[in-house]
Amino acid sequence: MPPHTRDLTLDTLRGFALVSMTLTHAARLSSVSLVVNSPVFVDAGDLFITISGFTLGMLGAHKLRSQGPRRVYASVLRRALQLWLIHVSLMLVAVALNEWVVNLGLPKLQAFGGLLPTLGAVLSLRFQSDLFLNILPLFVAFFGVAPLFLEAIRRKIWPLALGVSALLWCSAQFEPNLLPWLDPRSGTPVFSLAAWQFAFFVGLLLGAMRERLAAWLKPHERSLLMLALLIFTLLFVFVRLQGPSFARLGLHLPDAAWRWAFLKQTWAPLRVLYTLSELVLLYAGFRAVAQASQRVRWARLIDRHVLTRLSKIGQHSLVCFVAHIPLAIFSVLAEFDERPRVFRDLYAVFSLAVIYGVAAVSAGNLRRRSERTQ
Repeated sequence: MPPHTRDLTLDTLRGFALVSMTLTHAARLSSVSLVVNSPVFVDAGDLFITISGFTLGMLGAHKLRSQGPRRVYASVLRRALQLWLIHVSLMLVAVALNEWVVNLGLPKLQAFGGLLPTLGAVLSLRFQSDLFLNILPLFVAFFGVAPLFLEAIRRKIWPLALGVSALLWCSAQFEPNLLPWLDPRSGTPVFSLAAWQFAFFVGLLLGAMRERLAAWLKPHERSLLMLALLIFTLLFVFVRLQGPSFARLGLHLPDAAWRWAFLKQTWAPLRVLYTLSELVLLYAGFRAVAQASQRVRWARLIDRHVLTRLSKIGQHSLVCFVAHIPLAIFSVLAEFDERPRVFRDLYAVFSLAVIYGVAAVSAGNLRRRSERTQ
């Protein structure tokens, strides 16, 4: 596929990650969430961050050839600024609500020394909330540094940049707070910046080298799928063996080893393997259904009613991601996990309808702006 052609399967994959994230955050114990997330024990954030890096690398490499580095890097930095503004706005609303309306579990203004120090901590991204307001700051940092990585790829010194990124990731396995950017008063960090940058930049490198990788992997596609399936299956079974029902088999890892191998905070080593194998299998599965839709009725129905909607959500991932945050926060405040199953299921359906509605409105606005400029 030419680099300038939109990869609808990639959009579908990103949409799936957003749907999975929305259900995990807003309706974790609903029937819909159990169906969507039951085969997956990795947080949807793993998928979303890696896919976002891949998309930036793919588009950035193409635009570097057609527009030049100055315009491309300025565009990437504008996106970082946009993400910063969105996060700061959401965080300020959360701080105000926590201080004067409802307890969101955030530190009070006094904990930071008053209004101005709190404002400074929010603006510098040092004050975050584990109530779903700790992911956008990662993307601000990633997009802020991405021009350096793209320039390394353009100058063909990407092995050096990848080596630095990998070294940071390895070091973070032993010292998660290697790049200490979160104020301790915000609580325990959910994401290690030094570790998760590796997920984004591995995706970015793969996206930038997509054409060469596709040509090299074409003769080995079946072998790659079989390898991904083998890794996915072995790790999936291994994780299940860590459950209490299998304790009598004596296959449990010690807690320290288990945390080190699969810890979310540091994007631990076995978590990396699982995420990458899962991405390969999901991409191949969505692509196979889309291709079969030309000749098989059931595939055509899935493509029309499921994959097309996931693709639209994926194409408007930023607004959908922002929209899922208040849905998730309301779910926590309303304690939906403690409600009867019917309430959880209804809220899951409502949340998905909101996310798709936001994507549809965003698509309509984009189409109208395009028509006015023609």
